[in-house]
Amino acid sequence: MGHKLAFDFGTTNSLIAHWDTDHPDLVHLPDLSISTNAIVPSLVYMGQGAALHDTPMGGQVIAAGLHQRPDHRLFRNFKRGIVVRPAPEPRYLDNQLWSDKAIGSAFIQRVLGNVPFPKHEIDEIVLTVPVIAFQDYLDWLRQTVKEGVNGLPLEKIRVVDESTAAALGYAVTEPDALVLVFDFGGGTLDVSLVQLPKDKASTGGWLSRLRRGGEAKLIAKAGGALGGSDVDRWIAAHILRELGSDETADGYQSLLTACESAKIALSDSESASMQFTLAGVEHERTLTRRDLECVLLENGMDAAVSRVLERTLYTARQQEIFAEHLKDVLMVGGMSLMPAVQAILRRYFPNATLHTGKVFTAIVEGALQIAVGAGIDDTLIHSYGLRHLENGQHRYDEILPAGWKIPTTRPIELILGAAHPEQKQLELVIGEIDPEQSSGVTIHVQDGELVALAEELAVVPLDNPLSIPLKPVGEVGQERIKAAFSVDAERRLHVTVTDMQRRKVMIKDRVLGLVR
Repeated sequence: MGHKLAFDFGTTNSLIAHWDTDHPDLVHLPDLSISTNAIVPSLVYMGQGAALHDTPMGGQVIAAGLHQRPDHRLFRNFKRGIVVRPAPEPRYLDNQLWSDKAIGSAFIQRVLGNVPFPKHEIDEIVLTVPVIAFQDYLDWLRQTVKEGVNGLPLEKIRVVDESTAAALGYAVTEPDALVLVFDFGGGTLDVSLVQLPKDKASTGGWLSRLRRGGEAKLIAKAGGALGGSDVDRWIAAHILRELGSDETADGYQSLLTACESAKIALSDSESASMQFTLAGVEHERTLTRRDLECVLLENGMDAAVSRVLERTLYTARQQEIFAEHLKDVLMVGGMSLMPAVQAILRRYFPNATLHTGKVFTAIVEGALQIAVGAGIDDTLIHSYGLRHLENGQHRYDEILPAGWKIPTTRPIELILGAAHPEQKQLELVIGEIDPEQSSGVTIHVQDGELVALAEELAVVPLDNPLSIPLKPVGEVGQERIKAAFSVDAERRLHVTVTDMQRRKVMIKDRVLGLVR
């Protein structure tokens, strides 16, 4: 039997877990993990003239104190730069441009290269991704992992939402319980509302017996591009204003490191000491929890967190599930330990217990459960539309709405025709609708399904559109092509295309890409 792994590539920290007979083991990676801890800091330090294959990464950066150097050679939060649009500009070092994707690929492959198992014995890897991630991130991550394990087939590389995995990884034992997973990490905020199986025999421990029968049901989920790295920058901006400086000053990375450390310390203490070097000058100062709370208020964190919670609860209310029904909130990610964040959750869920026992490990442990057969009744977080021509302009009509249960139980069938006389081919272009960037988006229920409407949709087309030749040529007003779309349990979007005039299947069960 081959090895089954889960990999949580995080903005601040990363983890790998391995299934050992009947329980998960966190994998310690010599040099990369912190001391005897399995956590690998998501850090890369590009020394002068260094090559990616031997530059310090993870725990090596911490051990050598490179994260405190007042230069611009430390790469941190690069996952955030890969997930969120638009991507930041590449950094210019030693006459070469370094993008977050290049740094992220090198980091992931270094981590996988240090796994203490023969690569050919790895049977499956489950990856965790933020709710807000789009297909291009999923494609990049899976390809990077494939290269890191010597060509593991893509069908052996599975993907699960980070917050959904956390629902499987936490210690909740009550059958049929509603739990809210609040995942607030270094780069993103993900929230999922999950209902556990009704059968008591299907729960236990951290749902370790879920694979024997019964499925958790995903009620609602939402996410936002907000994380601890934003708070670090807000604190830094506050201090820079006091010093009459800005982020272009030498030593900005040193300041960010000090801000991150102070932020973490203030989750347990009322004040934290900071030491950093800026523009060649050493500084010491004290940051209080009150200072931090003022910074959070100025930058609108409360409102941003509330928007994600409101979107989740809106979807839940359509199914007659309300905030007062919740008894357990499962906290994930370092930001969830912040008192100001917990105060928001207590405001929304005054009767619920906030669980913090697996803040850093729930995601990777839950993902490992999926690798060994745990089930979860999942839904789409994003909507998907089909491009068409309207008054000479390309428009998208929604075909797969957010909230649609996956895998689909029946195909979604569309009848398509030519847009102009003697059309020689018809192109199928599917787009992922980004609600964060769309104007005037509303969600409503239509025939029991959630449907997104918008005056102007922000759409990210999937990478592989289909061109369907029309022989004989198509004519306006003629029903010519039937396209049947479905989504499988691995989140792959399939299409079967039939030429109605010729009564011939032209494309059979083609995979168009992964959907979210």
